[in-house]
Amino acid sequence: MIRTEIQKLDDEAMIVIEKAETKPTAKGVIYPDIFRLTKSGMKLVDVEKESELERWINQNKGITYQEVPLIFYAVEEFLPKHGYSLVNLFEEVPFTFKSGRKGFTPHIHLKNDKGANIYLMFEGSGTRGESIHEYFDDYYEFTNGDMYFLCPNGKIARSVEGAVNYHKKNSAKITNIADWAAYDQKLVAGNQVPSTIWFVQLRENLNGSGRSTN
Repeated sequence: MIRTEIQKLDDEAMIVIEKAETKPTAKGVIYPDIFRLTKSGMKLVDVEKESELERWINQNKGITYQEVPLIFYAVEEFLPKHGYSLVNLFEEVPFTFKSGRKGFTPHIHLKNDKGANIYLMFEGSGTRGESIHEYFDDYYEFTNGDMYFLCPNGKIARSVEGAVNYHKKNSAKITNIADWAAYDQKLVAGNQVPSTIWFVQLRENLNGSGRSTN
């Protein structure tokens, strides 16, 4: 019933349903769809203020609407299975830089299984890793070098790895969502996999362990 009503609103151009364009490298995973109001939909429900989704996209040019479903899949399904819990998304964290500027806004704020803060940046197809250069120094200072990057696929993860190497810092942990299904399947089967989820990319034939950044 709910799905029928959502489809009806989509047909009437009241909402737009966003689907992930990234495909997992193994079967068994379905990324969630999300929907957002169109201008007509906002007028219908008498909403003028931009939604949280609109705010995220407007403030982060490296993220597209089609990649937001991947972020929700990451924080609601995959990361909790591997010991990470969500604190919040796209919220400023109090911090004073050496220059005196205040605050940093990570894309994803997590806690690991030991209760430590993990501040994660998502690099998507909007800039293919190039936006890192705009915030890298701030992110490095904010995290004291303990940087984490989440990418939609291995190609962009490799671009992010190259961008990090450009800054001559090798402390970053990088992973890509497309390979997570294959990683979990290999893990359950007892096959060789990277020691953590922080790998740049699993090898295409899935027989190797991939390049780990832990």
